[in-house]
Amino acid sequence: MTIRPPICLAIVLSMGVVLALSPAVGSAAVLFKKGVYRGETSQNRGVVLKMSRRSVRLLSEAETDLRTQCGGGKLTLFGFVSEARVSPGGRIRSTEVESDNSIDLLDPITDAQGKRRRLVDVTRFEFSGRFVTRRRIRGHWRARSVLLDQTEAFESTGGVFDRCDTGDVTWSARLRRR
Repeated sequence: MTIRPPICLAIVLSMGVVLALSPAVGSAAVLFKKGVYRGETSQNRGVVLKMSRRSVRLLSEAETDLRTQCGGGKLTLFGFVSEARVSPGGRIRSTEVESDNSIDLLDPITDAQGKRRRLVDVTRFEFSGRFVTRRRIRGHWRARSVLLDQTEAFESTGGVFDRCDTGDVTWSARLRRR
């Protein structure tokens, strides 16, 4: 019994050449068109995404309003993402933490016990998306906020006045034809 290694080696080499010549077989690159994508969230709010295709695949910006029940009333948070890279598979992911004076410093609020408070809002925004076609993108957005009392923020109690969570807000957008 004789083994013919040159034939086996030739088959392996020819298969390697075929795979090397067709790069589309190994990559799952999703092409998208540059421009402004518009759509809606599951909270019936508008969403706008601006895509750039310079030398890098880039989400220039994305914005929407996210609503949540917080404390005694509803709170609307402005969700904004700036310059997030798009993976070769067409996925985008960004996490940002922002802080802001939720109530004007000159106008403190009064809580249920009659105590005057000046609040600071610290919010974590989690954004993700995926291109499903060249002109359509879908994803999720979530915002979690902590309202801190400025005077008690560094006390042992932590100064947490309230916590808010939008939950999972889904969204979809598409590039309109010109």
